[in-house]
Amino acid sequence: MHFACPMDFRMYPADTQTCEMRLESYGYTRAELTFSWRNESRVTNIDHRLAHFDYHLEAIDEKGDVNFPSASCSMLSLMFQTFSKGSYPAITLVITLHRRLSYHLLQTYVPSSMFVIVSWLSFLVPPESVPGRMAICMTTLLTLTAMFAAVRQNTPSVSYVKGLDIWMVVCILFVFLTLAEYTLVLRYVFPSLSIKIYQDICSFALAESQKSQELNLS
Repeated sequence: MHFACPMDFRMYPADTQTCEMRLESYGYTRAELTFSWRNESRVTNIDHRLAHFDYHLEAIDEKGDVNFPSASCSMLSLMFQTFSKGSYPAITLVITLHRRLSYHLLQTYVPSSMFVIVSWLSFLVPPESVPGRMAICMTTLLTLTAMFAAVRQNTPSVSYVKGLDIWMVVCILFVFLTLAEYTLVLRYVFPSLSIKIYQDICSFALAESQKSQELNLS
């Protein structure tokens, strides 16, 4: 038996999903047909300790013999009140699923937190050491961007923002602010150093251009 379960992934991966399966009769009233669970082994679930499942079973709620009077405003009564009136039998199985965080904790949260901390360690590098400090900031920024792209490929495709998306965007923002802070330091605190860096970049670009021209002439 297959049934659809609408899910909300706004808190992903710390989400809890509630799935409801309802078996009901729309051709026979309660006077003609009655549904009820068997007393023994009403619901048999798989072993929740199996590690390859992304969810673990949190709760099972069984409801039997639910009445839907024709005078109520439920969707079921509105659907069938034009054909017949009365109380219809139904049984409902509510399954609560809670997602395991261990996978995302090891694959996403811990690595991204470590990269943010590494970017903060660049504050310990002297501002004069431009290549080292820029390498730390740019490497962590590019790594987090690539990690964000990989994470989105393995998450549910929905139109709204998920909790994991907010986490990754905040991590990238922290690293970007670290890079922006260093740029402001070079511009306003060490203006002579920023001029020297600009001159070094221009000299390097000019030297590379001259090398390419010599290669073309030869």
